[in-house]
Amino acid sequence: MGTTDNPAISRMTIEVLANENQTNLMCNQLAKMVPVHSVKLLVPSHSIRRELVLYKVRAKTSEDKNEIIQIANIFRASIIDVSKEPLTLSVIGDEKKTDAVQELLADFGIEELVRTGMIALERGKYTIDEDTKEKGEFNYGKDVLYSGCDVIIGLRKGGKSWPVAEKDGFQVYPPWPRPPRPTS
Repeated sequence: MGTTDNPAISRMTIEVLANENQTNLMCNQLAKMVPVHSVKLLVPSHSIRRELVLYKVRAKTSEDKNEIIQIANIFRASIIDVSKEPLTLSVIGDEKKTDAVQELLADFGIEELVRTGMIALERGKYTIDEDTKEKGEFNYGKDVLYSGCDVIIGLRKGGKSWPVAEKDGFQVYPPWPRPPRPTS
């Protein structure tokens, strides 16, 4: 989950191994959720995907350090911390790049490794915003908000979302104690 150009919206990239039907079902289910602003299925050939990986690598000798620095240069990695023995590198790229770097650094001994997970954007002029989406794309289920159903949202009192939800006409309650169930 990360911030975006709009401070009121956070963005999450979810990457799954699934067939087309499972992927469409997941997108439709996510789009139905009340706090979800937008869902977009990114086609790999039309999107930019990257991951940040930090490696802490053992470098016992100056020759080891030089070799690790050469590997970093070849893969356009950044050396972000140097101490007496370990070097810390950051690598940004797709899985093939980060896996190749990891394979080469394994010979030296990777002390720690952390991956952000994949993030992605669509190429070109299109964005995840509603304005650039095709009409009707992933809107299945959003009509439930206008179908006469009672939607009760539990939010933290004093949070930024509370007045927004009230302004949009929702009954808003703190999550605990649970609000009374409507009777009808």
